[in-house]
Amino acid sequence: MSEHPQRILQRALLGEAVDCADGAAVFVWNDERNYVAVNEAACRLVGVAREELIGMPVGLLAGILGFAV
Repeated sequence: MSEHPQRILQRALLGEAVDCADGAAVFVWNDERNYVAVNEAACRLVGVAREELIGMPVGLLAGILGFAV
């Protein structure tokens, strides 16, 4: 089953917005509390590659960094 064209556009726009955040770290998660988008500033801030962050549960990263969720 292919993805709906509107969903593809939303995903592309989200990616563009995250990457153009002017140096601010951006973390986006879904209803299941897994990261679905991060930018390079976010990766630098936490020292984790984008490929590792995407899909990671928010609580896992928060725990690694010592934050309560």
